[in-house]
Amino acid sequence: MIKTAIKRPVTVCMIVLFVLILGFVSYNTLELAYIPDMELPYAMVMTTYTGAGPEEILELVTKPLEEQLSTITGIDTITSQSSEGSSLILVEFVEGTDLTEGVNDIRDKLERVSLPDDIDDDPSIIKIDFDSDSFDVGVTSPSMDDATLYNYVDEDITTYFERIEGVASVDIVGGVETEIQVVLDPEKVSQLGISLSSISSALSAENQNISVGTIKKGSQDVTLRVARQFDDLEDIRNTYITTSAGNGLLLREIAESIDEVELDRETISVINGTEGIILEVTLASDGNIVNVADSLASTIAELNESEPNLDFTLLTTTSDYIKRSINNVVETAFQAAFLAVIILLIFLQDWKSALIIGVSIPTSIMYYGYLRGNVCIGAYYERSFDERRCYSHRYAC
Repeated sequence: MIKTAIKRPVTVCMIVLFVLILGFVSYNTLELAYIPDMELPYAMVMTTYTGAGPEEILELVTKPLEEQLSTITGIDTITSQSSEGSSLILVEFVEGTDLTEGVNDIRDKLERVSLPDDIDDDPSIIKIDFDSDSFDVGVTSPSMDDATLYNYVDEDITTYFERIEGVASVDIVGGVETEIQVVLDPEKVSQLGISLSSISSALSAENQNISVGTIKKGSQDVTLRVARQFDDLEDIRNTYITTSAGNGLLLREIAESIDEVELDRETISVINGTEGIILEVTLASDGNIVNVADSLASTIAELNESEPNLDFTLLTTTSDYIKRSINNVVETAFQAAFLAVIILLIFLQDWKSALIIGVSIPTSIMYYGYLRGNVCIGAYYERSFDERRCYSHRYAC
């Protein structure tokens, strides 16, 4: 091997150059992450039952759910919490369980549970992701009031961030949320024999777009739809209600008021001393934090130009820390190689030996990184395997 390398110096140089290029390309195509991907075997079952007390929640919701969940194979422990209006059940599977299959088993069991008819929604299943990261984007406006800002951001702005690849969800924190409240006259409703469910059904039926079929227009089929969604408060006031006697009247005739009201504020968001809204952009489980952060910065720059009445600010992100950590490690590696060459040159006083070692160090690193398919920065290894191995990402631990 040594004789061959000495006799064919051009071939050896080409191999070394090829390894360096291959390692450099592999390094730049690896994804950056703050911590390794971890999928711990935890799932959460959440159920909302508005108006029910803790004892009712326990007896009517939590216990029936627990009885079904306890029959699933592979569950280690089940922990529940019953509070006013909600039930929360934490399911811990045995280590090594496929969480996707476990969630499917939970979903199958929940379909067999008999819950109260007036419950808000069916139980929701959430896989607990300890790796999920989020970004905070502050939104303020010098011209919009709190309610207008909230509605505008909710309806028109959040979609820009939801379209970013690698984003799982966008939640609004702060601001003033509004809703349409219909306050009925109880005496009129009672006298006319109108039930609250019939009024709710009438409002739901009127507030929707309905497909009425298709018609032929030449060689094309044209879909027809009837747009019946409410555009303003007057549409709601003029909703047609049927009494128990079969007579019809308008909703405003039996209502004391139909207005848009502000809900009680639970949180207040202040950005640089100005009250506004914070958008919590949650990273998807397969999203790359650095790529998403770069896309977020680009989207914020575009919105600041296209929305002169709004000011967007990226408040929190760990991508800068990750980039600095990676750059520091790379710089340290090259500095160490440089110092090693200088020291060898001083003591050996042979520039050929020092040059050989100086070339061997980065080449070995590049070759090792290519063979392993990863670069691991820090000391984080997967403990569930007998052979300690790095994850296929670059980590700034």
